[in-house]
Amino acid sequence: SILLANGLHALLIADPTENEQATNVKQRNDNALTTSSDIDDESDEDDDNGCSKSETSTHSEDDYGSGNSANEPTSFVQAEGENSLALDVRTGASSGFEKNSLYTLFSVSIVMTDHGLDHVEQILRAVYALVRLLKREGPVEWIYNELQGLEATSFRFRKEKEASDNVEELVVNMRYYPPKDIITGSELYFRYDPDEIQKVIDNLNEPRFNIMISSTKSYRNVMYERTERWFDTQYTAIEIPAEWRRLWEISEPMPEIQLQQKNEYISTNFTIIADENNMQHIPPYPEKIFANDICELWFRQDAKFRLPSALMYFYIISPLPFNDARSSALVGFFASMVKFQIAEELYPAEVAGLNYELYSAEKGLLFKVDGYNEKLPIIVDQITATMGRFTEIFSEKVFDVIKVKLEKAYYNELMKPNKLNRDARLKVVQQNHWTTWEKFEHLKKITPDDVRQFACSFFREIKIHALVQGNTHEETAKSVMQKVLRNLRGGSIADMKSIESRAKEIPLGDSYLRIQNFRKADVNSVTTTFYQAGPVTPSLNACLELLVSLLEEPLFDILRTKEQLGYDVSTSLRDNFGILGFSITVHSQENKFSFDHIVERIEMFNDYFIKTLHNMKDKDFELVKTSLIHRKQVIDTELKNEASHQFTNALNVYPVTKITFDHVE
Repeated sequence: SILLANGLHALLIADPTENEQATNVKQRNDNALTTSSDIDDESDEDDDNGCSKSETSTHSEDDYGSGNSANEPTSFVQAEGENSLALDVRTGASSGFEKNSLYTLFSVSIVMTDHGLDHVEQILRAVYALVRLLKREGPVEWIYNELQGLEATSFRFRKEKEASDNVEELVVNMRYYPPKDIITGSELYFRYDPDEIQKVIDNLNEPRFNIMISSTKSYRNVMYERTERWFDTQYTAIEIPAEWRRLWEISEPMPEIQLQQKNEYISTNFTIIADENNMQHIPPYPEKIFANDICELWFRQDAKFRLPSALMYFYIISPLPFNDARSSALVGFFASMVKFQIAEELYPAEVAGLNYELYSAEKGLLFKVDGYNEKLPIIVDQITATMGRFTEIFSEKVFDVIKVKLEKAYYNELMKPNKLNRDARLKVVQQNHWTTWEKFEHLKKITPDDVRQFACSFFREIKIHALVQGNTHEETAKSVMQKVLRNLRGGSIADMKSIESRAKEIPLGDSYLRIQNFRKADVNSVTTTFYQAGPVTPSLNACLELLVSLLEEPLFDILRTKEQLGYDVSTSLRDNFGILGFSITVHSQENKFSFDHIVERIEMFNDYFIKTLHNMKDKDFELVKTSLIHRKQVIDTELKNEASHQFTNALNVYPVTKITFDHVE
């Protein structure tokens, strides 16, 4: 409460030191700087929601003022990113604290690089300059109108919420909005009120804020003399240094930081194409509409969900990451650098409802975009163009930032017993699987020249599996595919056997593999017993799914509830490159139950289950089977779910299934 009083304060927090308790495993995290400013509510008690709130917290025109979104200018993100000071920037009212009659906390949260932690003054100067820019420019009506349109479109086409979430949200809204605005009051912008917006800007320009720095390393030799009681986190609270106060007092707008420009990614055409085609026959599954030595394009127009949205998925396969651990580490590095370099450029696209993903997979890169279909081809073109000219725009500063970030991410993964367990199992079962610890060792040795050379060699031999599905034309899908091919300038794979997926046959009998945690003091254990069945067929797949359904309830009841062997007990169907099996996994603690005891109890449960199955009444067996059939017949309620299933099953792009459309039926 002292820190929330008016005035300038700083709070420095150190991440928890290593704790020997199993539940507190230390991870290596990024540095974070957060400034929180309290905005006084100067209105009367009867109008306790008069001040504007960020994001989508807006109000009706009768009694609740106007709304204003706090999307940070893209130039602010660019200014921090180009100087390698920050990885991410977020602004807005603090979640859950905005509905009160005292004040609203408006926060600017910045994930800093190590370089940024050493130059906090530069970051503060940029934040202060942003606040001064808002004061100089004042309310801008066209920005309000643009945001108002975006929120109206989002509300119009948003997916249906869960009933429980709907009830909870509406009950809360009943406290703050009149009956006619209970549903839309927290979602839509109703009236542009520059006076209300100016009040917020004026409050932000008052010296009423706190600064919090959270880091895994000590900040400038500051002593952390306090310890909070729940996680033993060390921290201290100090007055704002004189230099930082002076920065605030003399701060002025910076030419590098400007208000956002008009968003060119905003869609205006929401025509449903299926309506134009008079409901002509649309196939139930995607069909291949184009293929050559480099790519296969599958397409299906949507007539079921009838929304102005589409999805475009691309799996760019290369022999390099599939056959070499070093290349597998490099493809992840490449994807991270591309995402970092396009983040600023495509921020307006995300605001406009267009989403993208780019990440490494076993055989290469997975690239996915979804959102309103009108402008979707634009971001596909921009991202693949960035990938194609990667060596031209390569930045060693970005390389340094990404390397540190990935080393932390790999390190954190290695500390998790469940991830180590999965890696070890797949290393045994699959012919080509590169573990996190293998890639981590290569990552530490990667140089800028390595990444440059990999970016060139990766596209020399590629195979692209693509799916375009949703509210779009077949001609549009073909056009997008042609642009992707031109941007990547790739060649065909000379030896297709080099990307063939293979699984290893497990010898009959019992085989054991035991690996110690990388963090030796961590007593958490994950025990998996894996049973290999054979090559996938519709019959075997159905039998194993039914087996898993039969196992779930008694397995949890006996091993988790009654014997309390661990906090997580589960069984899963496994498909390794078309070879089926199933597994039983128990998450436990070695100081309570040994690995040998866990394995013994699992095998004893298996004996018990076989006897139970033999004695099961036909009526009970049919009940489980009918329940499974009903679950499998549940239709997809979102285009994204439907497309993801078809991308996985039909195109065989993941090493998890070889089931065709007919087999699915």
